[in-house]
Amino acid sequence: MARTHARAHTHTHSLTFAASRELWEAREVRVLYSVANSLLHAKDFAAAVAVLESIVTRDPSHQSALLCSIGRVYLQVSQQGESAGLTWRR
Repeated sequence: MARTHARAHTHTHSLTFAASRELWEAREVRVLYSVANSLLHAKDFAAAVAVLESIVTRDPSHQSALLCSIGRVYLQVSQQGESAGLTWRR
């Protein structure tokens, strides 16, 4: 009986740990979105693109939207005639 209880407790703990980790990873992504948005408002385009690129690896389910956002940043910078520390990559 004690072994069954110990295994059940270990299984419950691992599920709780996995859920907690998933929750904190989702929070991290939301914070990164906020940081990227703040950087865009501050016109720190290079830093904003770096943050958006880091989100792509953490949140692949939104990869298309993130890459479109990065493209819009490059477009905005090119229209303003600023380099902003951004270089085109192939």
